[in-house]
Formats: sequence, C-alpha cells, structure tokens
Amino acid sequence: MVATGLASITGTVIQAVLTIAVTGAPGFIAGFRGLIDQDFLRSLSRFKMDCLTPCLIFATFGSRLTLERLGRVWPLVVWSCVQLCTGVVVSAFLARANARAEWARPGSVVLPRLLQLAVCFQNIGAFSLPMLQTLCQDGALMVFGYHVPWDLAMWTQGYSCLQALAALQKPSAGALASVQAAAVLPDPRGLPAQRRPTQFPRHPLQRLTLQVQACGRALAHFTNPIFAAMILGMLVGLVPPLRQLFFGAGAPLEPVGAGLKRVGGIVPVLALQMLSGTLGCASRQLLRLEPSRSPKASPAGAAGPMVQPGALASWVAAILVGKLVLMPALGFAAFAALARLRRGAVGGVATGPSEVLWPDDRLLRTVVILQWSAPSCLSLITLCYRVNLSESVTQAVAALYLVMYAAIVVTTTFWVSAGLMLF
Repeated sequence: MVATGLASITGTVIQAVLTIAVTGAPGFIAGFRGLIDQDFLRSLSRFKMDCLTPCLIFATFGSRLTLERLGRVWPLVVWSCVQLCTGVVVSAFLARANARAEWARPGSVVLPRLLQLAVCFQNIGAFSLPMLQTLCQDGALMVFGYHVPWDLAMWTQGYSCLQALAALQKPSAGALASVQAAAVLPDPRGLPAQRRPTQFPRHPLQRLTLQVQACGRALAHFTNPIFAAMILGMLVGLVPPLRQLFFGAGAPLEPVGAGLKRVGGIVPVLALQMLSGTLGCASRQLLRLEPSRSPKASPAGAAGPMVQPGALASWVAAILVGKLVLMPALGFAAFAALARLRRGAVGGVATGPSEVLWPDDRLLRTVVILQWSAPSCLSLITLCYRVNLSESVTQAVAALYLVMYAAIVVTTTFWVSAGLMLF
C-alpha cells in the first residue's frame, strides 16, 4: 500500500517536472540559438519585476487574502527566515570544510561569497510557482508569503554584496569598496578579513556617511514596486469594502481588478521562459558558440581572477551538496521534529510550535517542501551580469546553473515525492 502511494506521488511529481521542462523549452532554445541575449533578458527581468509581478501580487492578495487566510500565510514568513538563517550556517560549514580548496584559500573573496548567496537564496518564484500550479493549481498567495523576508534579504544584503564584489574586481577599487565588501555579508568561512589599515575611513564623518548610505539602500527596498504592491494588496484584501470595490461582481472598479489579474496571470510562464532563456544563453556562451559581445558582460578593467577548472569543479560540487542535499535534509529534519510533536500531542490536539509552523494544511506543507528543495535563485546569474562581475566569474556561475538545473530533475523529484509521502 505504501509502495503504491509512493509510486503515485512520484509519478505526479515527475509529471510536474516534465511539464515545466516542456514549458521552458522554447526559452532555452531561443537562448541557445542566440535569438535572445542577456541584455534582452535583463530588460525583460526589469519589466517583469517593475510591472507584471506587482500586478500579480496585488491581484492575488487583494482578491484572496482574508483574515482567515492570513493565518495560513504568516507561518511561511517564519519558515522563510529560518531557511535564510540555515543557508548562512550551511554555507559557513561548506566554506570551512573546503578551506584547503583553491577557491577558499585565505584572501579569496568572490567565490566564497557567491557560494553563500547560492546556498542562502532559493528560486522562490520562477521554479516554485509553475510547480505549484501543476501540483495544486493554487499556490500564488502562499508563495508570496515566503517573499517578504527573502526580498528584504536579497535586495539589501545580497545585492549590496554583489555590487561590492564587482567594485573590488576593478583595478581602481579603493577604500570604500573594500569596506563595503567586508561589511555587507560576514565571511562564510568565519575568518577575519584581510584588510590593510588604510582601507578603513579614519574620520568619524566618513564612517557615518557609510552607515547612512547603507541605511538608505535598505530603506529604498520599501519603495520598490513589488513591496508596495504587496502592502496595497494586503490592505485591499483585509478590508472587505475595498476588496468588493475591486474584485466584487459588478463593482465599479471590477475592470481594474480583472485587468490586473489578466496581466499578472502570465508571470509564471514568463518567469519560466526567462529562467530557461538564461540557461540557454549560458550554454551558448560556455560552449563558445558565440563570444560575449555585450560590453556589460566583460567591461574594461574587470578581468578579475581566472577560475581554474579544478577550482570550478570543487566550488560547483560544494554548492550542489549544500543546496540540493544539506538544505533539504535539514529542512526534512525540522519537518519530522514538528510532525513528531503533533503526533505526541496530549489528547491528539497539537499546540505550540507544531501547530503554528506545521499545521494540518497540505498546501502550506507543499510550499515549504518545495522551497527547501528548490535550486538557487535566477536572480544570482542575472545580477552577475548587471553588476559587471568579471567574465570568468560569470561563466563559473553559468556552469553552476547548468549543472544544478540538470540535477534538480532527480533531486526535486526525490525530495518533493518523499516530502509529500512523509508529511
């Protein structure tokens, strides 16, 4: 009986994975054949994030969020924070375990920091939304509950770290770039930073300026369209008269709500095409079918350190183990502990953390399982191009993504099937 149930769940997950693969095939083919390039994908990403995704978020929260459903969504915010913190711990463990590797030697900065970002930040939407639509047909509201801590961390700490790494690779990198690179994220190896005394601003006013700039970058996140759409959508959803005004039958602003739903409805498919298109472009560049022609991909003076094949293989292997094996395994350990607390509840009534974080909600559990088993985020490779990291480092990230997204055909099927069966 158990074998029959496992086979049924595994078949469903395999069907979902194959559906995503077929849906993303046009984007990969277009990227591989050179019909689209990284500049186009960069512009399309900005259009999606600034226009289309806010429409989906506002329509999803405004039409579906109620006080009852808010109780279902907010535990995902806690799970998102726990996953980010776990990623920091796992990346530190991997960096220490590979301390003798060439890419992790003292003085190396770029690849250890990229390992940390790749392990901490999962593909929260472009992968999970299509999977949920195939498995459950309704999961957008739950996924966006995961977005709040993820967005705050990615577009403040993560993006600032990439900008600082790009600045450090320039020959003209000065004190400000060195201090920013050391400050935005802790060294994943837990080692003291190698700095010259002259790299620190000595004047108190200069140090205060650095702090004000960092706070300004953090506060700027709250003005981005995605966060604003989330707040406005929650306001509309939680206030019944406003929800009725936009999404009620025959309401005065019903055309606005219907239009936003229609525009936002294309986001999952478009995100998947962007993901596969990025992988196609990376494949084309990696196989040297077309040399990089974009000045943004290899700017003058940003040659950066060359990544040797041996170091690249070790670095990719470390990230694959951390992201596709250790992170899901630690997540499953937490799921099992909470499930055991529920089973051992007095009188069969679960209370405390097990009821709050692991309620008897199949959709919530599916979302959490998918997020913990998801690959690294699409934004990482896109931002490597945007901040002008060196071509050798960008190609290393491209190689990582090609291997990782090929591997998830097996790992995602295993973890999601096991998760749905066990929990």
